[in-house]
Amino acid sequence: WVGEEEDVAWIGYPASRFSTDAEGRFELQPTSTKARILASKRGFSPSDVQEYEVDPGETLEGIVLHLRETCRVEGRVLDEHGDPLPGVKVSSNAISSMGTSVDVNSLGVFELEGLPPGITLLFAYHPTRDGMASATVTLTPGQSASVDLRFERRDPVLVHGRVTRGGKPVECNFGLLGKGFATECASGPDGRFEVTLQRPGEWRGAVWLVSESFSLPDPTRIDVRRFSVSVPDAEQHAFELEFDGLPRL
Repeated sequence: WVGEEEDVAWIGYPASRFSTDAEGRFELQPTSTKARILASKRGFSPSDVQEYEVDPGETLEGIVLHLRETCRVEGRVLDEHGDPLPGVKVSSNAISSMGTSVDVNSLGVFELEGLPPGITLLFAYHPTRDGMASATVTLTPGQSASVDLRFERRDPVLVHGRVTRGGKPVECNFGLLGKGFATECASGPDGRFEVTLQRPGEWRGAVWLVSESFSLPDPTRIDVRRFSVSVPDAEQHAFELEFDGLPRL
């Protein structure tokens, strides 16, 4: 289908990996009814991820996975003052990049290769900091992109509020992601929560019931809801969430 001897991964739980034959053909036996697959091969960028639903006993034929040309990005990691920051690991969020990551050199410079074309989000982590530097870059095959990843300064804001479901308080877990920072918190039996966010600005969140905590064997079945909140530059901010009124993640 797409070359010789590439790996085809069925991304579900548990994840599985298969190899194609000399004609690029493959046959998979998925471990779940709903999963995703991609193909990878050294020297190429992995294929797009394709999603399928397969009923027990059903056979799907004619699936084609296209390998792509690789892309490259280079850049620097800077601290809050704009100075080069060594000792940092830079990673790509592209699921088809198979967890590509590199360490910066003593001047804070890095290079990432083998990335897929299109929009990619890059992250930089430092072991002594609770935040991260991030940037979005558009990658084109045959061209080298350049980007700076700069850590943000802390400007803490105390955020509190309440979560309800059908008007009644509910215990939930939260994950929150803002520019340069991420954090977690939980609401108690009274539905109330309190967390110190590292800085004001736009934050995206995911919330799920404590009774449905992520667990094996299939974490994809958890009912996760998403929300966003604009946190002002103030000492504290409050907001409330109605669980059933939030869109599913």
